[in-house]
Amino acid sequence: MVKHKHKLICVFCICLLTITSFLQFPLHVHAASASVSASASTIYVGGSVTFTVRVSGGAGYITVSGAVNDYIWLDDKSKSYTVKGNSVGTLKVDIKGLVADVSTESDQEVSGTAVVNVIQRPTTNRPTNGGSSGSGNSGGSSSNQGSYQTPQVNQPQTSQEDPLETKSDNANLSSLTISKGTLAPAFSAEKTNYSVSLEKEDTSVRVEATAEDNKATVSGTGDISLKPGDNEITISVTAEDGTVKKYIIKAMVDESPDVYVDYNGKKLGVVKKVDEEVIPASFEKTMISLEGKNVEAWHSNLSNITIVYMIDDNNEKNFYLYDENTQMICSVYKPIALLGRNVAIIDIPAELQDRVGMKYGEVEVDTIKLMGWTFSDPSFENYVLLYLMDDKGQMHYYLYEKSENTLQLYSRQAPITQTQYEQLLDDLQSRMIMVLALAITNVVTLAVLLVVVFKKRKPKNKKQTKQKVQVRKEPEVSEVNAEEEVEPFDAWKYEAEQEKHTIHMKPYEQEQHLFEKRDEDMDE
Repeated sequence: MVKHKHKLICVFCICLLTITSFLQFPLHVHAASASVSASASTIYVGGSVTFTVRVSGGAGYITVSGAVNDYIWLDDKSKSYTVKGNSVGTLKVDIKGLVADVSTESDQEVSGTAVVNVIQRPTTNRPTNGGSSGSGNSGGSSSNQGSYQTPQVNQPQTSQEDPLETKSDNANLSSLTISKGTLAPAFSAEKTNYSVSLEKEDTSVRVEATAEDNKATVSGTGDISLKPGDNEITISVTAEDGTVKKYIIKAMVDESPDVYVDYNGKKLGVVKKVDEEVIPASFEKTMISLEGKNVEAWHSNLSNITIVYMIDDNNEKNFYLYDENTQMICSVYKPIALLGRNVAIIDIPAELQDRVGMKYGEVEVDTIKLMGWTFSDPSFENYVLLYLMDDKGQMHYYLYEKSENTLQLYSRQAPITQTQYEQLLDDLQSRMIMVLALAITNVVTLAVLLVVVFKKRKPKNKKQTKQKVQVRKEPEVSEVNAEEEVEPFDAWKYEAEQEKHTIHMKPYEQEQHLFEKRDEDMDE
């Protein structure tokens, strides 16, 4: 008995040690996730930053929008994008998608955001010390408005010649001129902001300026290149003591298009200046012919489409599809990321707008307004039909469901409920029965008509036939013209003719009824 107890205790201890050993190893549970990160939080204008999109513990499609536009499949991997900061502001990248967890095989919605600040590179001003022709470094970059740069605190410099001499802080201009256009307002040393309007043909301008103090230095003058639209020219004046004053000229070059086309009742012009940030991914610059002129456009080998950036009468800028065969604009092209899909809004042809059981008009899908169809049947009030172009350049119908905020390809099924479908089946069966009954009735009627037409008639009796023949053989009495001379009947001549043919009969005895009939006719 004691031995059995010892054995049980040993077995219990072994189990306890085994369980304790397993508990010493941590259990790692990895859930599917997605993230976006940036290589730096702040960069200078002109610098670059790398955004990395990563999916861990799962696989799925990710929509990337913002500073980067892409639609990618990531299977526990990552993808990086390098973006250049061209102006002061922020670079923002958002991700959104549906990822299937490797362990549980369940779908999880993922999202993330990464933001990078783009700042102006600071200007370092180092005042010169000593020397009768003191000079300083001019500002290397421009700001949004003319202003004084805070001067460094300078201790009075003394020399052996004059211990009370100090450096000048005069950073004013005595003159400022531009080779084209007219500055507004007129130049004044105290005014630091000016504007000038230039023609579309002006691609450069020459700026000249003179400082009031001959010990001050001026930078930012000379030949300045221009582009269509707004241009900012900054002239910096650095005083002897390092004080910097900036004069800014905003040059507006006429950017009205040189090429116009008529499309859907409105006038579209080709935009001359296109920011690189608005160009969709996978598109490369090219040249096309439009209205007999060469204009700038962009072509995608992935979708095999060409787009042109244009402005309408309401100053709204959009891309438009260009048909290379007809060399004409054929539709608007607005690339968007819609519920995990990279698609483009296009103009829906008029022949496709009328659909049975649907109403065409403006709809809203995931806060985006576009043209589409709603269903007339209240049973489909949560559904919206869309017609969009995918990232491969193909047109598709998409069905959007509001309650679950989902988007899928539409198989063009009829918009009808199960109750209506069953009613249609009953109506169809009833119609088939009616058609069958009518067909049987027509066959019977046709058979009866054939019997009636081809039925043989019974012959009449001999007596009726004989009477009928006799009636038909009666000579018809013709009317005698009173003016005609009637030749009398010569009985002897008739008798002589009968004897000639060996027929012996007395005319008056055998043919008495003929004479009587003849006399009656003559009397009449």
